[in-house]
Amino acid sequence: MKRSLLFVLSFFLLLSTRIYSQDSLSTEQPKMGNMIVRINNLGSDEGKVMIALNNSKENYNGRNAFRGGAADIKDGKAEYVFENIPFGEYAVKCYHDENMNGKLDSNMMGIPKEEYAFSNNAKGTFGPASYEDAKFTFSMDGQIVVLDID
Repeated sequence: MKRSLLFVLSFFLLLSTRIYSQDSLSTEQPKMGNMIVRINNLGSDEGKVMIALNNSKENYNGRNAFRGGAADIKDGKAEYVFENIPFGEYAVKCYHDENMNGKLDSNMMGIPKEEYAFSNNAKGTFGPASYEDAKFTFSMDGQIVVLDID
């Protein structure tokens, strides 16, 4: 009799532990969310801000970003929302395509003629900021990433 009672109690304990662990899994934080990118200090409201969201050093340094977007400008500011982004490491770079030709214009020396910025307000020396300087961790739905144009 004691053995069967012990078996029944063990069974219910195991069952309640399994139910509890499944319930606790359902309350975990989501693994993705929306990232808000804000760009400040734009010199004019002409054109659009072209934004590249990169999730690796390779696509940051290449031509194919993880995700991209274009934001309208109002009062020297722009905002773009990247939706359903997996949590993880990212870097953002953007430029002000004032003349809407789809590229960052530069002079004959290769120096940009249009405004640009990087996440963490990272700066480059004789080129774009490095991925290491621009990277950040995206870990919360609605997280805001601010880039200031100099």
